[in-house]
Amino acid sequence: MKYRACVGICAIRCMDGSSTSLRCRHCNGVWSGSTLLIGTMYSYDVFAATPCCEARLQCKQCHQSVIDHTSPTGSSLNHTLAMAPPLKYYSEYSRRVKCQRCGAEDHHFVKSLAEMYDVSPLVSQHSAALPRV
Repeated sequence: MKYRACVGICAIRCMDGSSTSLRCRHCNGVWSGSTLLIGTMYSYDVFAATPCCEARLQCKQCHQSVIDHTSPTGSSLNHTLAMAPPLKYYSEYSRRVKCQRCGAEDHHFVKSLAEMYDVSPLVSQHSAALPRV
């Protein structure tokens, strides 16, 4: 757990948006950590807790949506995801859940950064002017 906490803190610090860009490989949306407080210990996967498209909600076995992907009004999740996440608590995205379609039980929403995002460093004008050490 100590290693996981260290990695989480480092990831939050690096992913505050000022030095690194994360772009979803499926919907091309940019991940924003603007709602996170740097230095806070999060006990859940912050990337899993902020799904940007249906690809984030797919079963790891059958690749179908694990949860209902329509809003109460019947509109598609792609249009409502940023405003109304399907699960009530952020920590629910890091829990082991059972796929209603194939029955596989897994941490379906927790996926590797390499699988879900294109990671690219941002070069600011200020840092470009500084000499490399």
